[in-house]
This record gives sequence, structure tokens and C-alpha cells, in this order.
Amino acid sequence: AEIRRQYGKRKNTGRKRRHNEDAFVCGDDAIVVNNGPTQNMTGGTSTSGGTASNADSCYCPTISPSFAWGAAVTCGSACGGGGIAGKFVTITATRTYAPMFSGYGLVSNNTISVTTAVQTQ
Repeated sequence: AEIRRQYGKRKNTGRKRRHNEDAFVCGDDAIVVNNGPTQNMTGGTSTSGGTASNADSCYCPTISPSFAWGAAVTCGSACGGGGIAGKFVTITATRTYAPMFSGYGLVSNNTISVTTAVQTQ
């Protein structure tokens, strides 16, 4: 059932939520396990992919100017930019966005995207 916020309280409306309804607009998501197996959600459709054999490798990913896995390295070794080589999971969320003031360059290509990574080992 769909849940909406009304005056700071959650309210169950008793009806099922539909894709792109009201404030619940779906974006695109991607989960990558250690530069290997992936799970993508695009337009409400989920797909799997990636290379499962990469899941046993270790990496020293970089984040500037954008996230990059780099080459596989020895697990536990020191990374050039600091930190320890390990295994990571990334989650990326992307959403189209139509800004109110489009001429200011705050949003490029009419999308907002964010990636986060967590070291699991």
C-alpha cells in the first residue's frame, strides 16, 4: 500500500503505489560488488551483469574526479592515495531533474547522480 506524509505523519492510503506516481518518482540505480557482479534498475526493470570472478579481487578505487575501480591489487596492501586495498560495494542512484532555473549550470544533462562506496573487507 502507498504511504504518504501528511503534516509530518505517515498515512497509509490503502492503495498500491504505481511507478512515477506523485512524489514517488523512480530513478535509476546500480549496485556493483567489488568491480564484479552488478544489479541495475532502469525504468523499473532490473537486470544483472558484470564479471563474477572480480568479486575475489582487491582494489584501491579512486574518487576524483569520479569513482574508478583501477586495477586489481594485492589484498591488504597500501593504496597510493592512502587506505588499504580491499573489497568494496558501490551504489549509484541517478534521477532526471528539470531545474527551475536552467541557465545556471547547476545540473548537467538534466540528471543528478550520486555514487557511494563502502569497504567490506
